Amino acid sequence: MSWQLASSLWFSAISLIPHHASRYILLGFSAVFVVASATYYQHPSAQLQNLEELIQQTEDTLREAHSEFPLNFRVSLAGQGIRLLKEKRTASTIRCRLLETHLSMFTLTRYFIISGDIRRCAREVKHIRTVVEFLFETERQRYYTADINETETMLADFQVGRTGDFSAPRGYCFALIRRSIIFLKLD
Repeated sequence: MSWQLASSLWFSAISLIPHHASRYILLGFSAVFVVASATYYQHPSAQLQNLEELIQQTEDTLREAHSEFPLNFRVSLAGQGIRLLKEKRTASTIRCRLLETHLSMFTLTRYFIISGDIRRCAREVKHIRTVVEFLFETERQRYYTADINETETMLADFQVGRTGDFSAPRGYCFALIRRSIIFLKLD
């Protein structure tokens, strides 16, 4: 639900309350709740938890790419893996700084510095994830192109006789399944 729809529904519900004083009290409690919620979700520990979830998702994507494609593709992903490890180290450093602030006085400047570092790290992890997904899709397209070219080459090897029957080259037979031609090499 969008915030515009939620706010219009909320104000409509408030307008049904008969006394103005009750409306203002409810509106005040609502404002305090919204501010408290926004403060909680912007707190560095909540931001750091979101960052760690993002790092975990990026690691899963990287692991999937490593398992699906051959060694030469894995080498191109190694640089992104190193960048991700550096960002994990940065997140760990931020967590240590956050734990240090729990032991000492937590000032507003430390809050802004730590929040800024978390946002920068999250932005870098998102960039790494985008690059990994881009490389992943590029490699898939390369495989699809190779499959298309191989299929077109096999189709070109078939000759159409006068009766319209397909005759396969020596050593091949084909089957038409769900509008796809499957080629089988006969040994």
